[in-house]
Amino acid sequence: IEQVVKTYLKISGPSTDDFTYKIGHDFHKVQIKDIIYLESVKRKLILYLADGRKEEFYGALKDVYREQLQKSDFLFIHASYAVNYDYIASVKYNELILTNGETTLPISQHRRKEVREAYYAIMERRVV
Repeated sequence: IEQVVKTYLKISGPSTDDFTYKIGHDFHKVQIKDIIYLESVKRKLILYLADGRKEEFYGALKDVYREQLQKSDFLFIHASYAVNYDYIASVKYNELILTNGETTLPISQHRRKEVREAYYAIMERRVV
């Protein structure tokens, strides 16, 4: 059993439970499940967390999404937004409403079909 577990850990790679980012010279990490969404404004990313905090750091949203969030049920809904599936209350034609009932985020026109398909795929996978 020990050998099987070691092999699994080697194949699966590092844990994807943490999101890491850098502010200045300092590295930070938060649990991915605590991220509501990320917003890109110019060259900065704003991380909106479930406890109400906001963290700002430099980076490209598409790189952060591809490297850390894509495997964690985030939806890349717009060039400026990536949203955690767990905090989506409803998906409309051109926008998402988050579970707080107050935040509405736009879905870009060319991503609408992709976002709906990804949303329903996550939903089906989690039901089973």
